[in-house]
Amino acid sequence: MKVLITGGCGYIGYSLIMNLLPNDKIKEIILYDNLYRKNTSFFLGNKFLQATKVKFVKGDILDNFTLEETIKDVDIVIHLAAKASTPFADNNAHEFDQINNWGTANVANAVEKSNSVHTLVFLSSISVYGNTEGQEVTEDSITVPKSFYGISKLKGERHIKRLAKTKKVFIFRSGNVFGYNPCIRMDAVINKLMFDAHYQGKIEIHGNGEQKRAFVSVDCIGKYLVKTCESFILEPGIYNLVNYNLSINEIVEKIHELYPTLEIMHLDQHLKMRSISATSKYKIDFEDCFNDFEIHLDKMKSKFSF
Repeated sequence: MKVLITGGCGYIGYSLIMNLLPNDKIKEIILYDNLYRKNTSFFLGNKFLQATKVKFVKGDILDNFTLEETIKDVDIVIHLAAKASTPFADNNAHEFDQINNWGTANVANAVEKSNSVHTLVFLSSISVYGNTEGQEVTEDSITVPKSFYGISKLKGERHIKRLAKTKKVFIFRSGNVFGYNPCIRMDAVINKLMFDAHYQGKIEIHGNGEQKRAFVSVDCIGKYLVKTCESFILEPGIYNLVNYNLSINEIVEKIHELYPTLEIMHLDQHLKMRSISATSKYKIDFEDCFNDFEIHLDKMKSKFSF
């Protein structure tokens, strides 16, 4: 099988490829990425095992011609490329719409034109549910996104869904991603808190800290997306990918246990921030992904250089 990953050189892409490479059924992995984040760390360090399977194409999902030429002979497309931000980002509306909406439309069109692609996997976000007020939503819940990011992701889902009659289509609504790999995003909530705690000895809590977020480890996403390539263990459809629902205060409490001298600063403590909590109505096998949350934090702490 040939697998193409848009945004494949990013944070999630790294974990995904590490899980794809040992699979003997996969003969070639094409990483399609415009390197917008200057994420060249993907290309440095230890050499991948079976690296001869991997091909890199520098391309943008807004470039119809290059995208269609690259996709036409592959079997599976995993669409990760996106303009990503915090769950409640309210700036750069045009950029979110161009990349997450119309860029995804281009991916869907290219897949539709390809006679070889039989499976399309799209990584969406639980931000499409909007403010859940602390209630856990499932795949059956109404989608009412409250941010430009969430709106653009929901529009992207609609482009992907229209292929469901002719292709195997999987949409995974991911929680806020956290955890270590060499392409780590330090602007993600938990990653940033850990970095600030380790190197500055202080962290900031915006609002009253009771706002909840749904989280998923980057290793878990890598393991689970590859399942759709190995064997079709799921029926095509929409699935929430969430390991934990935690408030900011709960996360800070765990980090404080790792760093007892941590200084905690509260900003606008009187404000109640929006929350997103989610779970899945399906019995999804996350294997070893449901480790104690503290284990994930310990692992990240051990990766800091000094």
